[in-house]
Amino acid sequence: MVTTRSFRNSQALASMPIIQGVGRKWGFIGDSHTASTGAANSIYGFPAQSVILAGRMQNVDFAVAGIGGQTADQMLARFKTDIIDTGCEGVVILAGTNDSALNSVGVPVATFIGNIVAMLRLAKSYGIRAIVCTVPPTASDAGDLAVRSKFIEAYNMWLKLVVHKEGGRLADIHQALVDPATGYTLAAYKADGVHFNSLGHLAIAEVVAPIMQAVNMAALLGVDALPVTSGTYTLVSNPLMNGTVNNGSAPTGWFTQQAAVGSVTRNVRAKSGTLQKGQWFEYALDGTSAVASVTAGYSLGGTYAIGDKLGVTCRMEITDTAGNWRTTRGGSQQGSLSLNVNNAGANLNNTFRESGSLILPPSMYVVTANASSGLALWWRLSVVVGQNITARIGEVQVYNLTAMGLDGVITV
Repeated sequence: MVTTRSFRNSQALASMPIIQGVGRKWGFIGDSHTASTGAANSIYGFPAQSVILAGRMQNVDFAVAGIGGQTADQMLARFKTDIIDTGCEGVVILAGTNDSALNSVGVPVATFIGNIVAMLRLAKSYGIRAIVCTVPPTASDAGDLAVRSKFIEAYNMWLKLVVHKEGGRLADIHQALVDPATGYTLAAYKADGVHFNSLGHLAIAEVVAPIMQAVNMAALLGVDALPVTSGTYTLVSNPLMNGTVNNGSAPTGWFTQQAAVGSVTRNVRAKSGTLQKGQWFEYALDGTSAVASVTAGYSLGGTYAIGDKLGVTCRMEITDTAGNWRTTRGGSQQGSLSLNVNNAGANLNNTFRESGSLILPPSMYVVTANASSGLALWWRLSVVVGQNITARIGEVQVYNLTAMGLDGVITV
């Protein structure tokens, strides 16, 4: 007989207030975990338990779209049909278990993250608030264990860097299910090498439900996704660039690393429709008759040491030559943008040559001996003759991945 905790004995349930009149329909899209495989029956699967915990039976409807064996790209292909067209106002996405061992080699990290981001953007375009679950652990007897472990670790690190930048909320179910002593699924939650029993599904629900409840309340209050904030593991003290500006033309804490070349102006702009919170740091480069370039910098605070791995995230937009703001990749080349962490202008690690990009993929940097103090973030922008663009950067943050326990294997 499968043993499970009673809902009424759940600590998560006991601490939650009854939310009257929530009335939001949630969709759950995923693989066999979302299909409740391993649980005693569907009512013990994490989607049903999440809804019960989040809504306390108060007017919460939900749709389950879990198909065993599916990868994130297959979920993306049916996202509109199974989530949007069914009238969902919120969605919980759980993918990665099958991606991590597809054809015994795994789906590349960039491909997996790209599919998750595409679902988040699709949800956002229809006003659907999204929660993305980290990829759960497997047991020690799972097939393709070495491949799975490598990709699950990499997927989760990138999810923690990307999801919030796309306006989603992250539910770290991996942490709730893993045995810290082994890195595999806790024995009490194991149904087989990959799946979880009813106790495991309840453990997932106890992570997801409070976030669902927070999202429900945020929707009722008209509140956007939580902003980027500073904290123990973050090194930019004012990542949203709110408040006062330095000399009226740059956010407080930012500086020009070198004299601008050619026609360059800078300013701080209020958020636009694509920036969820905070202000844009703006540079306009007029290369009509001569090349133009500039480099901006930000001295990092926080704590870091030699060997620490840092992750850099931000949002960015650039105009095309006609002055239209672009938030998608593609189009004619307008300039070269890069975001990197360095000590003396070296170690460039992320360059973009596109007409527009809403979000830069996270950049990585390992602190070296000569950068163990005075570390700074540089943002470089340049155009060739004939180009005339304006670029904006917002929601900038640098995370100490080592301090967060996220400095494992990363393959892109």
